[in-house]
Amino acid sequence: MRGKEKLIPGSEIEAFARRCAEDFRSCEDPVRALELLAERAESELGEYLSTSMIADPDEISMAFVELLDQVIFQAGERRVRGSEPGEEYVLQDLYSRAEIFLDAYEGAEVYRKNLAGRILLHDDTLVIQSLRLRDLVPFLISEFFEQPHLRIAIMRALVYFPNEELLNFFYEVSRNEYDPELKILALIGLKRNESVFYGWKRLAESNGEWYRGLVAHASSCEGNCAHPDEEGDDPHLLLYQTICLELSLAGGADAMKFRRFYGVLNGIARQNFETYPYRSTILDSLSRTLNRVGGEALMEFLSAGGEMKSFIHLLDCVPVEVFDRVLPVIESMEDRFASILGRMAERGELRMDYAASRLTAHLLPAGLTGRVV
Repeated sequence: MRGKEKLIPGSEIEAFARRCAEDFRSCEDPVRALELLAERAESELGEYLSTSMIADPDEISMAFVELLDQVIFQAGERRVRGSEPGEEYVLQDLYSRAEIFLDAYEGAEVYRKNLAGRILLHDDTLVIQSLRLRDLVPFLISEFFEQPHLRIAIMRALVYFPNEELLNFFYEVSRNEYDPELKILALIGLKRNESVFYGWKRLAESNGEWYRGLVAHASSCEGNCAHPDEEGDDPHLLLYQTICLELSLAGGADAMKFRRFYGVLNGIARQNFETYPYRSTILDSLSRTLNRVGGEALMEFLSAGGEMKSFIHLLDCVPVEVFDRVLPVIESMEDRFASILGRMAERGELRMDYAASRLTAHLLPAGLTGRVV
């Protein structure tokens, strides 16, 4: 396990953003504004930034820290190599994204005001969802039709809002010719809406076989779909359940939701993830889910339920992209996780074999290697 990092409270990240906002906006040259942001981030937060450094992460702070890391990297590259052909697009994208987060950290009113003067970007959907800006729902619906390349991101934000005005929108997406991913998200929106939806039978009649099965599941499951089941081999259903789990965890975690989380990981482990049709959305959703689960609660669930052995084995089966997202949660437990593995090895539940387990290989600096038997 890597050396212990200094944890940065979310309040400190917010204060940093507020300190930078005025100077950033006062720069007429976007490149110079990014250089100033990079210099201050390196000086105040560190040269190498990652989301694992955030003491109390949320979606906005995680996305902002990832952006700052990119800004620092780009500034360093320019210092070494100078400007390069074609980098203008990259720099403008970083500048526009930085504007979004600096606005968000200055508060909802500043964010709304400045959003009105520019085009909606992908990060805006995250901010609107995270700040629960219900008044911007009509704007998101309008942008859904104006910017087709943002439809998935917009729909991912809209499912967080149970607004009655969304019921007809979700229904129209569900029943018409849209991408399967959008139709699945629309089903989730229908299920979670504050107004009860009664048109499940009509939906089942108007779509293909795979969708009829999903409609049947949605119409019969609980509103938060947090219960475990054994149907995770269906990629469409797995996406549905993963997003439902993410949404249900917005209200806190309990044992039932942990079992659902465990079932989702099992479902992912059974997929050919290289060709999985919803790979990007699953990874994004899993990152949000893991952030909400947290290390302490996960440790308590695994220990109390006797699930630690199977959980370690599962981490050796999931795709590496999924493992990389679980790892920061494990690292947040510091040495306690390694201690549990050590006791399992003493009881003969771990066979010492460095090459066979990616998790225990990662924990090698702590003096432990092994694989689950």
